[in-house]
Amino acid sequence: MSKIDVDKILKKLNNWDTQLIFTVVKMEENRLIFLDSEIFIFENQIQFKHYRKFGQRTVLSNFKNSKMSKKYLKSNIITQCNNVLDACSTYEIFLSSLDDLKNLLYRNEYPKYLVREKIDIFLNSQGKPDLPDFDAILCLNYTSPQTEYYARKLITKMKLLLPNFHVSLALKTVKISQLFSKSAKGPEESKIETANTNYHFICPCKSDYVGRCKRPLDHRIKEHFRSSKDSDNHIHDHINSCPHYMKKIRKILRDAKSSQLKPRQVWTLKIDNFRSHFHILKKNFKNYFDRSNTEAYFIRTLRPTLNCQKDFKCFAIF
Repeated sequence: MSKIDVDKILKKLNNWDTQLIFTVVKMEENRLIFLDSEIFIFENQIQFKHYRKFGQRTVLSNFKNSKMSKKYLKSNIITQCNNVLDACSTYEIFLSSLDDLKNLLYRNEYPKYLVREKIDIFLNSQGKPDLPDFDAILCLNYTSPQTEYYARKLITKMKLLLPNFHVSLALKTVKISQLFSKSAKGPEESKIETANTNYHFICPCKSDYVGRCKRPLDHRIKEHFRSSKDSDNHIHDHINSCPHYMKKIRKILRDAKSSQLKPRQVWTLKIDNFRSHFHILKKNFKNYFDRSNTEAYFIRTLRPTLNCQKDFKCFAIF
């Protein structure tokens, strides 16, 4: 086809719709990249093979470090085989492309025995293996690797009691929206008497703490301000040893001429300054679980330095 004919066809195509524009891409070195396929000419015939974009050549979900379920990581091998097969014009080209796929899986720390086993299953089944019929599906939120472990143990015990009753395990991701109660509202700083909150303490030295409170927030603030021998009080211990916080409170007392004030007035200045370092993250939770789940989310994302607890049974995938 001549260049004149190509230009005429392209012009007619682009006259169909002003919002739709077609372009022409020419082959370079007898190859052309289109989506996940590489088009090339072999023995005067147009052929296709699988192509990975630059960022995808070496990156998949890492088998050892990924937060995904091992069940889905294993099934990803079959998925990748199907992707390669669908992008190849002949079965011979697909077989020659399997070496690249194996190396990609190995680089992402997939066990070699598992890769060979899954690819053999794929080749012997000529595609996706047939799935058995299930009587029921057990669907659980995937919050940590222990979820899959205990679910498998449960299904194993069910098979001992009901050997002919087949159960499939399905794991779903916990959405961020699930960690926030629908009734929870954003912060309003003036309402320190608000109950059922998640709060954030930030010291002048940038050290911080995330907590939850069922009672009015001001009650919890006063508990943090006072020393307690019955339980750990990380905020109280910190402010009494932090030079930045102590410098600020000394300046406030000096400006207010605290030597001329009554003890109660001095205490009010101190507690008001202390209160100003607290901010409401979320409020109006319905129950303990909503408060705990959201607190765990904020601790995982904000990484407060004064919180000792870093692992949570309810939210352990980060």
